[in-house]
Amino acid sequence: MPHTAALGAPGLPWPNLLNGMQLQGAPSRCELSEAASMCAENAHAWPDLHILGTQKAATSQLYEVLVSHTSVNAAAEGKEFCPERATATALGAGPALWPPLTEAVAAAYLRDFAPRARPQNLTANGCIDDANRLACLHRCVAPFLRSAQPRYFVTVRDPADQLWSFYNFYMLPGDTPRVRSGYDWSTRWDARSAADFHTRVLAGDAPFAPFVGGLLASLRHVRASVGNDSLLLVHADTLSEPSALARIGKFARLPPEGFDRKLLAERTNDGGTTADRGAQTIVPSGSGAGGHHSGTYQISHYEPMHNDTRRLIYERERGACEALAKEFGVGCWAQPPDLPGGEAPTGDERARARSVRGGKTRGMALASEARWRAMVPEAERR
Repeated sequence: MPHTAALGAPGLPWPNLLNGMQLQGAPSRCELSEAASMCAENAHAWPDLHILGTQKAATSQLYEVLVSHTSVNAAAEGKEFCPERATATALGAGPALWPPLTEAVAAAYLRDFAPRARPQNLTANGCIDDANRLACLHRCVAPFLRSAQPRYFVTVRDPADQLWSFYNFYMLPGDTPRVRSGYDWSTRWDARSAADFHTRVLAGDAPFAPFVGGLLASLRHVRASVGNDSLLLVHADTLSEPSALARIGKFARLPPEGFDRKLLAERTNDGGTTADRGAQTIVPSGSGAGGHHSGTYQISHYEPMHNDTRRLIYERERGACEALAKEFGVGCWAQPPDLPGGEAPTGDERARARSVRGGKTRGMALASEARWRAMVPEAERR
């Protein structure tokens, strides 16, 4: 019997949607300010191009575009090379998601990039990390760079599509069957449904609460640290357009003809089939790896998101999305959305939604599992 009632229950929280573009507390003083010799010694290894986030907003696709260029090398093995995934644990910082950015951690992290740094080519990295640490590292190396300043990319996406993709992506502690502890994607099934997603959005608990305002605050902090000319927002929906390569190339100081144009007709890390989540799988644009419609996922039985859920997310995020577009020139939507009609939920409705998640939602999840088991052969569930 699946433990679907534990999905995101207290003590087993969902990961944060803004990992990589959140501020871990208030903007903090950079502890590397007195480490000028270390910064000067290792500045040459700092990658030229960085993707900062946001997750489930085509960061993998943008990374593939960047490293496809004839004048760009990957800065490390894999897209997301971050301190906690490499040097921090070895230095005794422990497995924390954001270990303290001490001088020793920063120096070892920068040195890890050195073997791939080449004067003739740019390097690209996709570490989705805390905005405080990114800003601190940039301020550390920027005064000692002989060439042009690094460039920083942030992707944005329709907030409803982004949250729906996020919901369908992660395996959580308490999911059944449990492959690993902690957050991970899994080749095995863990229950999801459009009805459960709507209940969670209606309740408004993190991470299903409004998030664009948090993104906006982090973007302001990053912009203040790296400068307006070194920060570019890219909308996920525009990465399939030829004009995107010209814009990205101009910002990165790269001739657009050097990019692999075949990527315009493809999507990376589609996640439509459960086994492909996080696998950097490349599929044709407009359909998922299994031939399903874009925006639907095997893990939720290829059901589309409910229109009422989309309307609710749009209504909650509209003000922050308008501010994002005004300040940074790129908003939540590549095209203005056609918002369905209806009234926003009241506080009483949200409270009722929270109260049913241990009962009604559990029943819906179990019913979804029964439908899925009838559709999918047992061998494919392993």
